[in-house]
Amino acid sequence: MASLEPPRTNRDGSTSHRVRFRYQGRNVPKTFRTRADAEQFKAAVDLLGPERALALLDQPDAGTPRTLLRTVAQQVNHHVDHLTGITDGTRAKYRKIAAARFGPPLGSTLLEDLTRDDVARWVNRQKGAPKTTANAHSLLSGALSSAVRDGLIPGNVAKGVRLPMRDQDSGEHVYLEADELATLLRILAPRWRPFPLFLAGTGIRFGEASALTVADLDVRRGQARIRQAWKDSAGGPAVLGPPKTRKSRRTVAIPPQLLDGLAALVDGRAPTEFVFTNTRGNPIRNGPFHEGVWQPAMDAMESATGKRPRVHDLRHTYAAWAIRTGTPLPVIQRQMGHESIQTTVDTYGHLVRSDLDALAEGIGAALPQLDG
Repeated sequence: MASLEPPRTNRDGSTSHRVRFRYQGRNVPKTFRTRADAEQFKAAVDLLGPERALALLDQPDAGTPRTLLRTVAQQVNHHVDHLTGITDGTRAKYRKIAAARFGPPLGSTLLEDLTRDDVARWVNRQKGAPKTTANAHSLLSGALSSAVRDGLIPGNVAKGVRLPMRDQDSGEHVYLEADELATLLRILAPRWRPFPLFLAGTGIRFGEASALTVADLDVRRGQARIRQAWKDSAGGPAVLGPPKTRKSRRTVAIPPQLLDGLAALVDGRAPTEFVFTNTRGNPIRNGPFHEGVWQPAMDAMESATGKRPRVHDLRHTYAAWAIRTGTPLPVIQRQMGHESIQTTVDTYGHLVRSDLDALAEGIGAALPQLDG
């Protein structure tokens, strides 16, 4: 491990910063003009080792291929800047991840110097939830794939690196029973009840449900067309855009028990009006709804049931109920708008018991019975 010495005052009055580290059996000092440069070098020594850290300090010869390469951080930012088919809000979110996760020493490593071991060490040092690490790794892998496509590096060393597992039993998802959902609806004021009931009854996303217009509903057929959703914008209000993925643009089934209430809700309203609105007649927005409606209700909900679900847990509850009915996962995938069946399997596969129960019964019938 490298160490950063206290700053030194030079004869000319300037300040220098020295890093000491072990290299080739000796205690070696390296001096820098700024503390930031010294800290960056120290981090590089700790993560990459002294030899590679020293190599990063060397100035490449003019005209060599290394002058054309970027650092990891530069490549990630380049990748984000040139992504197509995403909203300004999504781009801003990616930039925030890049700033938080790709600082030195990984971010200052040249692309051609990056190894699979570097990525593995970076993954192991990440803080926070496994999902957060997975999101950052996905951004890194996408940036490296772009570099491969552009001929900057021969391969993507982040691809296939094993990530921390998400524990499905960690309580991250809160699944409600029918009586618990009924309790939640009684806690909410009557005008707010149709929205969470629709979320639990269809499994669609908050931003999709709040973007539904009267024209998107077909009460007679018991279905809704998902063609748009609210998207975060960079530093501004949310904007309407296409759903999250290609398969999120879909038609979903509405339970018969919801149809009469929906018909009354949209009766006499213009086709372009939003189905679910706040007290001012505007679309329900995520932040104000959570702060003004949902969180206050959760205090009473927790006291009554011991559970404090997020709004998104209504979507998880829908999936759990659908699985209980024996609905195949591909059908649930289509209803919920997952781009890949693997997402459905990874998220809800642990809830499927019917096949395992049948397997246990079959094996049990084959096992010998012990006498006595």
